[in-house]
Amino acid sequence: MNEPTPPTRTVTATQVVVACIPAVLITFTPLFPFANEPGLIFGIPTMIVWMAALVVAIVIILQIIDRQITAREDALEAHAATATAGHDHTEGDLA
Repeated sequence: MNEPTPPTRTVTATQVVVACIPAVLITFTPLFPFANEPGLIFGIPTMIVWMAALVVAIVIILQIIDRQITAREDALEAHAATATAGHDHTEGDLA
């Protein structure tokens, strides 16, 4: 009889920490020295450029993490399918 497999974590602690870094930086943006100084980058205030860059970074990081999770889950499903493929016979087939 097949025993149920224990649930596996699909997200690692490293992925969570990496995903939180831009969010933490956005939260503390007003405390950074460049946020309070007048300055323009391509005619846009420095703080707005910084926030936009962090938003783009969050999107890229989450996309990478999503692809890693999908690849890991696909590998687990493939492994489970190959493991059960060899055990598909019943006791009546053994006779």
